[in-house]
Amino acid sequence: TWGAGPIGVFPTATDPLLGQEKWSVGPSVVVLKMSGPWVVGGLVNNVWSFAGESGRRSVNQMLVQPFINYNLGDGWYLASAPILTADWKAADGERWLVPLGAGAGKVFRIGKLPINAQIQGFGNVGYHAAKFLQEDDEAKIISIIEFNGGLINPKGIDIEKAKLFFSKHGTFKNCPEGKFQENTDAMLTAEYDILIPAAKENVIDQKNAKNIKSKLIVEAANGPISFEADEILNKQGVIIIPDIIANAGGVAVSYFEWVRNLRHIRFGRLEKRRNFTQLQYMIDAVENMTGKSMPKAFKDKFNNGVEEIDLIRSGLDDMMCEAYQKVRDTMIESKIPDLRTAAYKAAIDKIAISYETIGL
Repeated sequence: TWGAGPIGVFPTATDPLLGQEKWSVGPSVVVLKMSGPWVVGGLVNNVWSFAGESGRRSVNQMLVQPFINYNLGDGWYLASAPILTADWKAADGERWLVPLGAGAGKVFRIGKLPINAQIQGFGNVGYHAAKFLQEDDEAKIISIIEFNGGLINPKGIDIEKAKLFFSKHGTFKNCPEGKFQENTDAMLTAEYDILIPAAKENVIDQKNAKNIKSKLIVEAANGPISFEADEILNKQGVIIIPDIIANAGGVAVSYFEWVRNLRHIRFGRLEKRRNFTQLQYMIDAVENMTGKSMPKAFKDKFNNGVEEIDLIRSGLDDMMCEAYQKVRDTMIESKIPDLRTAAYKAAIDKIAISYETIGL
């Protein structure tokens, strides 16, 4: 079974950062085949902009969504439907976004209404942690561990190139960015300045904890260190940034989003023009005092001003640093041996103060 028709994209975003501010149209094709418990097919479309905000770049984007579904019976099913996108206006090597993943779901009913609930497995915490550490902090990433093997390069791995290779091939085997290692157990216990387990629970347990050589572990995943391993590592003097701290960024940004929605105005909107004027005054003053024109690249950076995303990242950075400092102060003042226990105490203290304030 197949079908074809038009598709339209309308500029409905409440903020310029959330949309393209363009009217776009294009063709769309869908193909579907059902055989027993299997449902297989795909959706392809491409849109081009024809109207909208003149200051934004034109749109030429394609979407490809293959899907496969296997019905298990009693409403349960297995499914994979990744959405692949291509931005033909982007530079070579940056056009395609290719996520991989699968999930399980169940169709159930609330009253007479069928509801579809699904759990997806598109994990990308480790990729973004490595990306920003490399781009913003110039950290050297020398090892990446995946479920089917790892990549090692003592001179440093280009994260973007490694990501593109893995997205295309589903493995690091033959990746030019480093040496492929099939046995990842030895990679986990190699010596690093920072070890960031960012995938699954209990990857560090009592069996391998004694062999961990890293002096700092950041728990980007939920519970990557077992209870027994946590005790062993603490006795070895390993500093552990627990998941309750390392994972808090998502909650913090959700709070910012809630505050923004209450205000009904994006962050930085009120002061943007004022900041622009002040920066222009500063540029003029520098040029008058030096008798030279400021280079265009610097002017552009000043004139672009501060965008909402910059304010969000600044606020997140400040909140995370303050939270860590509070936990560390609690650990020192209360003579607690590790950051995890100190984080729990700091959280409980805040709850206790809140209850006391309202008279409970």
